[in-house]
Parts: sequence; C-alpha cells; structure tokens
Amino acid sequence: MAPPIYFFPKIQKHQLAGNGKLSQAILAMHGDLARTFADVIDLRRDASLSELTGAGPGGASGCLLTALPPIGEAPVRLHYAPEFQTWSKFGEIWVGIDKEYPPTAADLIRKKTFEGYRIEIAGQEWSVPVIRDPEGATGLPRAWSFDDGGQVTERIKDIYQDLWRKFERATWLFYDPAGPWPLCMELNEAVDLCLETLSINYRLGRIEQNLLGLVDSENWFVILAAAVDEPTYREVYEAVTKEKKTRILQSLESAKEAPAPGSIDILPGPPADCQDTGQAAEN
Repeated sequence: MAPPIYFFPKIQKHQLAGNGKLSQAILAMHGDLARTFADVIDLRRDASLSELTGAGPGGASGCLLTALPPIGEAPVRLHYAPEFQTWSKFGEIWVGIDKEYPPTAADLIRKKTFEGYRIEIAGQEWSVPVIRDPEGATGLPRAWSFDDGGQVTERIKDIYQDLWRKFERATWLFYDPAGPWPLCMELNEAVDLCLETLSINYRLGRIEQNLLGLVDSENWFVILAAAVDEPTYREVYEAVTKEKKTRILQSLESAKEAPAPGSIDILPGPPADCQDTGQAAEN
C-alpha cells in the first residue's frame, strides 16, 4: 500500500508541474521516468505532488512525487518519513521505499492495462501482454483506417511500434528452428525487453528494477515467453503431438489385428455346420 516516492532536490512545484502537468523535460533527465509517469495526466487524481521545504534526502529541499494507484486504498505514507522509509539515490534524484509496506504489483499498476498471461514475479502475480507472436500478431492496441479500396486496415499504434520491432529478435529466439539453443540473449537486452514489456501495464523501469529486483535469472525467460505468446503455441504443439501419437498407436494396433497381405484367415476348430466323419476305416 505504498508506491515509491520520488524526491527531486532543489526543484520547486511549479517547475515540476507547470500548467498542471508534469514536466516531460525534467522527467526525461532522470532515466526512464517519462515512461514511468506516462499515464499521470491529472495531478489531482493520478499523483501526489508536494514541496518539502525542510531538509529531505541528501539534506536539500525539493519536491516529492508519487504516482497513485488507480484502484484500492490510498497509500499509507506520501510524505517524507525517513524512520519508515529507505531512500536510494539515482543520479540527481532520490527514491523512497516504505519499510513496512513495500511496493506491490497493485501499487504500480497503470490506469489502463492490456490482458495477457498471469505469471508470478517476486512472489506476486503480474500481467504480461503479448507483444509479438511468431506470425507478427500482437495484443497491443491497433489503429484502424480505410485504404484506397475502402477496406479497413490496421497497424500497431505509433507509441508501441518500436517495442514491436524490438521483439522480432525475441520471437526469432523462441521459434526459429535455426535459432540458438539453449536460448541465449545479451543480458542488457533481455532485462530491458522484460522491463519494457512490464512497463506497459505497470509504472516501472530501471530505477524500480534496482529497487525491487523484479527481473532475474529465474524469470526473464518466462516473461519473454509470455510476451511472444509461447505458452499458447506450446499448448497447441503438445495437443497436436499427442493427437499424432494417438493416431500412430491406433494404426499400429489395427495392423496387429489385420491379416498379413496374401494370407488366409483360418479360424481354429471346425465350422459349426461341419459334420463329424469319424475315424477313417482301415483298408
């Protein structure tokens, strides 16, 4: 019940939120915070923003910013309470995590999410949308338009185009028979793809990864597999394989029961209407 609190030293409220909107320029100066706060539009509803006139983390005054969960109860603490929080420095900003109520998936979820696979990460259930399957389809939103012939066409919305293209390589790794096995990917690429996937439904990035340790050596494969729709394709493959095996076994059983080509099927014992001639007489 306590999402991360972000502290911007020596920044005043009107600088961070001029005209009632968060400054994209300031957020972009601090890693991927612009993506983390992308769905924070209405500051009165979507976030808590306050000035800290006294000494904050690192000893300076500044602004405290927290993205509020769209559902559930209000966070337990939104103010600076160092006795209850652990503060870590990332570049020029500080991020606080509540010791009693560390962030959960529900604390980081966005206002709008996309359906996908439910998988366990760090002991909690997270939703991973399908970015790109082996046929190029996606669970991401598409834009519709009419072509010159009056037919409706669709394309992935611009905001997701770059991520969809990035996943071409991940799709190749999972599905191309000529791809590397065991599955391997450069560490930075694997973690970034996982974080970009999770960031569609949750407010997180590299900073939150360092704080919470969500993606690790045990789950990165599971996250990317869900993002390329591998569970469904594996289920279909196993079902088809099972059906083929069943047909083969049935064919083998039929072959055992059927007479060999060119042979005569002779039943043991005399037919029911056959007369018993008795023992032959001696000549």
